Amino acid sequence: MDPKIVQDYVPSIESYLYDWHVRVTWIAFMTLWVFWGLAWFIRNAFGGDSGSTHIHTIQSNAQIAATNDASNLNNDPNHIVTDPETGGIATTANANAVHNKNVKYLAAPAWSVNVFNRLNRAHDMLRDLVIMLLSILTLNTFARASTRAVMVIAWIFVAFAVVYFVVEASYEHRYLRLVYSLTFYGLGLAVVGLAFAQGFYD
Repeated sequence: MDPKIVQDYVPSIESYLYDWHVRVTWIAFMTLWVFWGLAWFIRNAFGGDSGSTHIHTIQSNAQIAATNDASNLNNDPNHIVTDPETGGIATTANANAVHNKNVKYLAAPAWSVNVFNRLNRAHDMLRDLVIMLLSILTLNTFARASTRAVMVIAWIFVAFAVVYFVVEASYEHRYLRLVYSLTFYGLGLAVVGLAFAQGFYD
């Protein structure tokens, strides 16, 4: 006997979506999404631009010696140096060209570079949490499973996300990342467990 999808499934999913707890659950996801979007905006709008920073040159000992040899050419007309790359006589212009070719440039860090490095890590954490919360809420919704319990877990998820965002943006420590990874993974498993325990019934 073929299942009557429109007659059987659609009314049940509609009644599930009309539940107040389900609506508030998705409001929790929307809140986390807005918070993540704000962090994304701040990261891109005020993250600084490496092109506008000062440029410092880094010289190796060999480059400094090459510069000294080039300066000696001007002081001693009998001082002849063979250019190993061209096989000819190195002149002051050639030495300067080789020197400029080998100079490496390093952008000086902005005053806030450490702040925005931490903000980048916190933003990446929020992005992962948005994806995690979206996936488990979608699974629970299609399963027509738990309502009130998942709503509570979703808001706990959002509250921990805000707290750990502030912590990650302020302080870096491997054990803190382990703690919040276990926290969110445990909350996600709780929602998935409720979805399979209470949902997917005709």
